[in-house]
Amino acid sequence: MSCRTGRAFAAALGLVCLVGATPLLAQDSATAAALFDKGLSEMQAGRFDAACPALAESYRLDPQPGALFTLAECLAKGGKVASASARYDEYLELYARMTVAQQVGQRGRDKIANQQKQALQPRIPLLTLTLPKDAPAGTRVKRDGILLNEPAIGTPLPVDPGEHVIATTVPGGPEHVQKLTIAEAEKREVTLEIELPPATPVASTEPPTGPAASAAAVPTSTASATPAVAPPHDTHGASVQPSSGAGRTWGWVSLGV
Repeated sequence: MSCRTGRAFAAALGLVCLVGATPLLAQDSATAAALFDKGLSEMQAGRFDAACPALAESYRLDPQPGALFTLAECLAKGGKVASASARYDEYLELYARMTVAQQVGQRGRDKIANQQKQALQPRIPLLTLTLPKDAPAGTRVKRDGILLNEPAIGTPLPVDPGEHVIATTVPGGPEHVQKLTIAEAEKREVTLEIELPPATPVASTEPPTGPAASAAAVPTSTASATPAVAPPHDTHGASVQPSSGAGRTWGWVSLGV
């Protein structure tokens, strides 16, 4: 295959891939638009718990600056002040990378985002999570399902007001879950609870006592002691001691005399 033919084949392949991907992108855009309309309607009705997730999914499928700004507005109105501030930051970073023509098309949303961010800052609560001194190395901490690595432990972190679920897990131990509630502008430090794994029983080295010890002290041999046998006596009552063969011969001679 010549170089020209190879380039043509590659170009054709790329065109096929692009054409194949276009319907998927169109579907995502259409779905994102429908979710944006739903989220905007729910937000205008004051149902922020339903509005904000719809707007977040719309922005995920089709990351448009307008959807991101509207999501930040929804979170702010719903009281999720820490999340709203973070979304305003994302929008301002995106705005800074736009061309002049694109910035004009945003119709001053950057000014609103800056104002909202400054207004939200004093309302954001800060939560500091610390581990007890006896926590073993490798203890894992999750806040609302998000793993917090070691640098985050002991650091004041911005969170949304309301209830939070904290889960700690020591190596080899069970997960321990605790819940806490924090208010707007509150600064709170919490020492987490941990649950250590059950201790492994250690065999005792002390001798047993009581009935078991008495039973153990009885000898296990079943052989009985051989009774002592009295030595034989002669006719005069004198005991006869065992002797060698020569001794027995002299005894018979004396007896004959």
